[in-house]
Amino acid sequence: MKKVGCLFIIVLIFFCSLQITAAPLDGPAAMINLIRTEVITKGQLQQRVEETEEVRVQARLGIPPQTEKQVLDAMIAEILIEQAAERDGINVSESEISAALNNQRKGVELQLQQRGQMGASEQLSENRFRELMEQQTRMSWVEIRESIRKQLLQQKYVMQTQSDVIDTISPPAEKDIQERYNRIATRLVNPEIIRFSQIFISTMNKNEAAVDGLREKAEDIHKKIRQGADFSSLVSEYTDDAGSRYSGGDFGYLARDDARAEAYFGKDFFARLFSLETNQVSGVLRSNIGFHIVKITEHRDAKILSLNDPLSPTNPMTVREYISRLIINEKQQQALHDAYSRVVSTLRSEADIQVFE
Repeated sequence: MKKVGCLFIIVLIFFCSLQITAAPLDGPAAMINLIRTEVITKGQLQQRVEETEEVRVQARLGIPPQTEKQVLDAMIAEILIEQAAERDGINVSESEISAALNNQRKGVELQLQQRGQMGASEQLSENRFRELMEQQTRMSWVEIRESIRKQLLQQKYVMQTQSDVIDTISPPAEKDIQERYNRIATRLVNPEIIRFSQIFISTMNKNEAAVDGLREKAEDIHKKIRQGADFSSLVSEYTDDAGSRYSGGDFGYLARDDARAEAYFGKDFFARLFSLETNQVSGVLRSNIGFHIVKITEHRDAKILSLNDPLSPTNPMTVREYISRLIINEKQQQALHDAYSRVVSTLRSEADIQVFE
């Protein structure tokens, strides 16, 4: 019995020592009570510090690391606003979260298109967007939605309680727009762009004999064009591109720097497209996916945009409007930041907050 008793005491001491060792991380870093008591543990604080630093390093913006106190203050602010919003009946719906994520998806699509990793008219699937978000944030989709909900709730609470400040931002003066344009003009460049219509004969998944037959078909169509047949009529009769069959074969705009399109069609075909003159009808061109008879309907040289130019052929917003919105957005962000600081300061004065060393 004595041996068993000694063994029990040794085991008990061992587990107690584990608890003592773990206590610093499991102990409270702060306790917050606005409408109820919530605890931030030291373990949670340490995890947030590490996550914040990881995001900072990945962003490569050269911003200094946040101190543990700054991270803790941010966590306290989140809890205060969450409780204040609950107290005041302010919440975020699932549809608002979905709308915010949809806006993020459009932003990701634009980035991928600018990098040549997506076509100009291509859309990101829901599953692919989720994969990219989970890879980038290292969070599950449920955690991502919860993070978005918290961000939206903070914005909503601040904007509703400080609307008198945020809604009074005036549009920028002309001199401010001109000054900003002068600073960023070299970045406001449209690449060389063409727009074309085509008669497309697909060779996808065809053997060599079938491809030879399709080449002859394309040559026969081109012969009809040379003999005066109407291009649009031939499109509706022969093209394999269902999306443009009833719009005269209009492919839309294609930029010289669209690396994804160049890889898809093939470099030789891409180069031939940009060598054609406006209104010129090509011969039978071969791409990676088939045969094309192309008519160039528009050709725009690369240029630095002026204030009155549209941002792109598919975006009618002028550079002036874009810069004006950019400046207004910056002012709104600054006003929102200042309002957020005031809200948090007020809530801290109303709440019972204890911070533990």
